[in-house]
Amino acid sequence: MNSLCRSLAPAAVVWLAASGNAAESSVLPACWESPQMLYLGEPPPDLVERVHPVRAPVNDGDGLVVHNPDTSQPPPWRAALDVPLPAGDTLRVLLDGVSGPIAPKEFGASLVYVRVPWGRTTFSDLLIDRSAGKIVAHEHVIDGTDAWRQARESCQLPEMAGDAACRCSGDIEPWERPRANPEPESILGLLVLSDLFAAGETGGVGMAEPVVPLPLYSAPVDGTTPVRLIDDASELAWREYAYEAGAAVVIGVRDGWHRIRLADGSAGWVRPDHADRFIPLDALFSGHLTYLTGAWAGQLWRSGRGGWRAFGIDHDHGHGRETPAEVVAIEADGDSLWLEVAIPETSPCEGGGAEIRARGWVPAWNRKGKLNVWFYSRGC
Repeated sequence: MNSLCRSLAPAAVVWLAASGNAAESSVLPACWESPQMLYLGEPPPDLVERVHPVRAPVNDGDGLVVHNPDTSQPPPWRAALDVPLPAGDTLRVLLDGVSGPIAPKEFGASLVYVRVPWGRTTFSDLLIDRSAGKIVAHEHVIDGTDAWRQARESCQLPEMAGDAACRCSGDIEPWERPRANPEPESILGLLVLSDLFAAGETGGVGMAEPVVPLPLYSAPVDGTTPVRLIDDASELAWREYAYEAGAAVVIGVRDGWHRIRLADGSAGWVRPDHADRFIPLDALFSGHLTYLTGAWAGQLWRSGRGGWRAFGIDHDHGHGRETPAEVVAIEADGDSLWLEVAIPETSPCEGGGAEIRARGWVPAWNRKGKLNVWFYSRGC
């Protein structure tokens, strides 16, 4: 097999490598990123008995001749492939009980490859060497789509977390299910306060003119007296939600009230009628150029809610490095928030294209309550 590999076109080399290393090509279905074909090595006897290579007189011409079944008629069906040989005769490969047509491919002057369908998920891969006048490889192949789907479903169950069937090479050990819920001081979103902040795109984030003082309360309870009046936006912890448009950082939500963080580290509650609108994280990330923050630990999860094991990618976390990543899906469950991200090979800000380096899920916050994902409010 190895001697053949050196003379094959790339596609045939791939096929031979997979066929000759069935254990490597049959990685656990739980670890696949998408459905794959399973290469199982030697075929079972019942499939071997359906393949009949015989010598036949030469056909007109020197090309392959395919005899596919008439599938408009009821089965059983038979197919055949005529392969002209250098000696002037033909190798006819009779295939009994196929489930559909065949489509052979030629590699160079000597090799012919054909995948034979025996059913919805069962196939034989045949490699014919013209110079030898025979079938030199017969590989049993299974469509792994069903196995992949079943593994995805079962490995999301909590009781399967440590099961060997769900253990993938490159998984980060020990498997520690991440906390996808906010801590008491975690950012939950931003609160637009037009009485304090000026409108965006006016030369930088500024104060409203005139400023209307914002009363803060110690608890989200109607009828109580404010404990503080805010008449300067700089007294608040804030971030931009759009180009040069500032909003207060929200760390608590209850019955329409919003708890906002102040610049000095304290916090207070804002009445529903004193705020313009609350923008939760999932709305902030939608439609913006997003990135994974320096708080992200470099782990991606194979499904939301941490149901699959994590895998790591190269990431200089802990040093303030930002990793561009598009948020492509959001999964919320109570106060738990998961984000599916696609990490490009090259940043869009550096002219990157559509090539994706990695794709997976991250919780919105890390274990310390810091945000794993944020966005560029002003673009690149």
